[in-house]
Amino acid sequence: MKTTTRSMLTFGMALLLFTACAGPPADEPTAPSPEPATTETDKQPPAPETSEAADEAFLAELAGLIPPTPSHEDIEALTAMLEEDLHSLSPEAVSQGLYLIKSVQDQALENHPAYGGVSPPLAEALLNSGNLSAVLADPSLLEDPALEEEILTYQKNFFTIATAEGMYYLMVDFHRYLAFKEQVTSETLTYLEIMAEELHHPTFRDAAMVIDLDTLWKRVLAVDAYLADSPINEDIRLYYETLLYALIYGGNNTPVYDYTTETMTPERIAFYDTRSLPEASPLYEAFEAFKEAAKASDYRYSESMESSRTRIMATFESSY
Repeated sequence: MKTTTRSMLTFGMALLLFTACAGPPADEPTAPSPEPATTETDKQPPAPETSEAADEAFLAELAGLIPPTPSHEDIEALTAMLEEDLHSLSPEAVSQGLYLIKSVQDQALENHPAYGGVSPPLAEALLNSGNLSAVLADPSLLEDPALEEEILTYQKNFFTIATAEGMYYLMVDFHRYLAFKEQVTSETLTYLEIMAEELHHPTFRDAAMVIDLDTLWKRVLAVDAYLADSPINEDIRLYYETLLYALIYGGNNTPVYDYTTETMTPERIAFYDTRSLPEASPLYEAFEAFKEAAKASDYRYSESMESSRTRIMATFESSY
């Protein structure tokens, strides 16, 4: 049975077991070349070798820095330690460090007195600015030192600000995590890229699907493939649930079935007719049954179609 990434990231966690890949065979020995003259600039210390013991010591020290009740201002010290030790750690240890920091961010948002919302003065200023992206790129545009400092504090702690329905709230900034993309495992990099893309171009905004169907399908396939090959990651699992909702329901303001005619939109009909999940996917049969039920009812809303949607979500819950 697959285990969750979150369950492997408790403060008393043990290191995940990773299989080390053997390197390529050594080249045939050749006659040594004369050594060049050494200059002062050549006298650089050799790159430190990574070791399992060093990885374990780092992760233990990192966990020791986490306060019992972390806040959104406690992340900077953790990321600074990771950056300082980066080149002496294995990709597995860097990945585990990032997962641990991400779990602390999640706790900080849960502990936040405003449940992750920014201060009322900052929310008002962002609303009046009318351009959140510009302000995040240059907080001085607000012309208020206190509000500028609030934004910079969030950013230093790997948070960004998102908005929906007039509210402004903190989100984990996965783009900041991509600064470590050269030092993490391929599995972790895929996770970060998936989450960063959703952060940059959200699937939903104000209860409406705001990406096109081709983009939605690419995301569905990417996440389905990730979950097939990797331990279950709670972020990815919840994200897949969001994508499935977009796939078969569409969102309150962009429904698959028109509220007035109760008929599927022509765009959706053409989309479903040309898409199938990989046969190895746990959701393959349920998605095929949904398409068949929709077609059998002439693409009008029906109880059999609704049952097929329920089956997809039930299969998701039991499989992931």
